[in-house]
Amino acid sequence: MENRRKYSRVSMMLHGVLISDFVDTRTEIKIIDVSLNGALIKLVHDFDVFIAHKYDIEFRLGGSNKIRMQCICRHKRGKMVGLQCLHIDLESISSLRRLIELNIGESRMLHRELDELMHFDVES
Repeated sequence: MENRRKYSRVSMMLHGVLISDFVDTRTEIKIIDVSLNGALIKLVHDFDVFIAHKYDIEFRLGGSNKIRMQCICRHKRGKMVGLQCLHIDLESISSLRRLIELNIGESRMLHRELDELMHFDVES
């Protein structure tokens, strides 16, 4: 099966929070993997997540600053939820960029992904 992903994913098992503006609630999650373009998460508790609805996720990378992403739900299977990043602040993307760079070990590939992400942002 061909991998069509444009962004490198980093597998991890971090705790975080999924925040719904729709009903102004939050729930605990586990981050399964993360990229510059989104995350795969697992809901820890039962929580209604709807495809095409917007959510925020927050998590910490070790002792670093909190990462916050505004996302849209692209798919859901059981407690597994795929989120696409719509917006991430500069401080969060800097921390995430460093994590990905350390994990993929090739800064050239990361710069290509960042260029792709910025090109996508400009067009949307």
